[in-house]
Amino acid sequence: MRLAFVALMVVALVAVASAQQPRRPRPPAQSAQHPPEQDQKAIAELQRRDIEANMALDTEKLLALRTDDVVYLVPGRAPLVGQDAVRKYLGEIRGQLANWDMLAYEENWQEVQVVGDFAFEWGTVNIRARQEGEKRESAALRNVMQVLRRQPDGDWKISRSIWNIQAPQSAPPPPEKPSPSAPQAPEKPKD
Repeated sequence: MRLAFVALMVVALVAVASAQQPRRPRPPAQSAQHPPEQDQKAIAELQRRDIEANMALDTEKLLALRTDDVVYLVPGRAPLVGQDAVRKYLGEIRGQLANWDMLAYEENWQEVQVVGDFAFEWGTVNIRARQEGEKRESAALRNVMQVLRRQPDGDWKISRSIWNIQAPQSAPPPPEKPSPSAPQAPEKPKD
């Protein structure tokens, strides 16, 4: 009986404490200060500059488009937190691509949603490159989700980025045809 009373008191105290916690108001979907058209234009400009910096493999231009507390969630690695970690990672990538010509870096965003001073976008990035002296191209298709953050000047920067490599989709196998040398089952007579 005493245990039940203690349990009831704990539940009551938790309920009172929860009710007294101030609730943070949800950010408005859009404010008059930042009309949707202005946000769309600024985000499109960020995307354009990001493509340009990726095509040039320009680490400093890429970092200028990211927040100081940027986080990359890269396949097979621990989270990369902050500009120094991302700079080191981009340097590694740049070293791996030293003998490659970047042919295309195409961002195809399926959805961009703005909520207050944050935006969320997801889509694909198609990367094509060719090793110097080679004719054959290599390609990678990334599935990407990013969180963007509005800066005090109204520009947008990439704050969080996560992606994976989409496996190439192989064509479905053709239907099997019976081999001519294999014995075939006799057909049943039709009624």
